[in-house]
Amino acid sequence: MVSLDINTVASILAAATTLALAIAAFQAIGQNKKQLELLAGQTRVFQSQQAPIAIIKSFQFEQNSLKISVENIGTGPISLLVLRTLAVPTKITYLDGKDGPPIEDMKTLQRAFDEKRQLYWRYDMKLQSEFKYEDNRVTLFDTVRFLHHPERKGGILLPKESATFAMEPLFGFKYKNRPPEASYPRFPEVKKMLESNGVTALAVDFDIMGRDMVDKPIQSQPMAKFVVDFSKHETLEHAFKENHRPYFLPLDSQEVLGDFPMSADDYSHSSFMVHLLSET
Repeated sequence: MVSLDINTVASILAAATTLALAIAAFQAIGQNKKQLELLAGQTRVFQSQQAPIAIIKSFQFEQNSLKISVENIGTGPISLLVLRTLAVPTKITYLDGKDGPPIEDMKTLQRAFDEKRQLYWRYDMKLQSEFKYEDNRVTLFDTVRFLHHPERKGGILLPKESATFAMEPLFGFKYKNRPPEASYPRFPEVKKMLESNGVTALAVDFDIMGRDMVDKPIQSQPMAKFVVDFSKHETLEHAFKENHRPYFLPLDSQEVLGDFPMSADDYSHSSFMVHLLSET
């Protein structure tokens, strides 16, 4: 018979106790994990039942200001609403035929004119993100403008509630030597700054974004995208009415389902984005 001293027995008992505690802890972790998964599922169900949905009822440009009516058709409140503005410097590209190659220089363009070839044009992206203006270095950014509820503090929009917001959109051109609150200019200054840098047009894309009460983003709502041609348009209102479209911004789902003259093959580059040169 093997005899065990007190120290050996104590070691065995300690090991057994440790193993039992480890098993109990493992079981507790598994149980807690199941409880957490259940809680997470319940939270997702609750959030889906309390999900806000913002829709744009109407909007109108007045000179360089914007009035927009937004309704929350969801079942939960919207805690934050913003107008996002994407601005992209743009240029006119001439094409040798509707689906032909771009004409890269004025000499070739003049030859095409002399030969009376059928030419087209479109608005393309101008690859420039830095500018100089009034001894400032200006860089291109996205920007947002908070929509403050006209009747209460902040931007909270309750379920089944609508509100009309009026503002002058800000544009994402950040001035290095200005304080943050003065960094993002309005359209008249943007036009002047870009023209001084040789930019002749600007594509703009506006949409509404927001967050719910647990700071989760809600689905954004596209509002308008168009080109401001500085040689033709003095205001956003004028440019929006003419509704020239940039060739490089894809159509959104609402436009695809709308009344635009396009087929399935025209989704990214619809025919109304390319114009015959004789068109005004």
